[in-house]
Amino acid sequence: MTTDSGIARLRAEFHEDLARVSSQSDLQALRDKYLGRKNGLITALVKSVASAPPELKPVLGKASNELKNEIEQQLNARKAAIESTKAPVGAVDISLPGRA
Repeated sequence: MTTDSGIARLRAEFHEDLARVSSQSDLQALRDKYLGRKNGLITALVKSVASAPPELKPVLGKASNELKNEIEQQLNARKAAIESTKAPVGAVDISLPGRA
């Protein structure tokens, strides 16, 4: 998986998964799938760079780090978007009738 096509395939798979995220729990599951410490796909990719041929290590290391940063930024952006659509805690709906 430590090839440019493997990285591109992982990026495309992430974008497909991100498009399906609609809740905070979905987002956390996606974060765990890609950035989890033990079983994350990006984590495995970064670890596999160590076993790559020496002449490919710099290129693959740079590409995998760029992908990791891109995924982190997009997850944070989606988190902000999901949180902005939630009603604030303790919010009062002024359209409801008053209490007697």
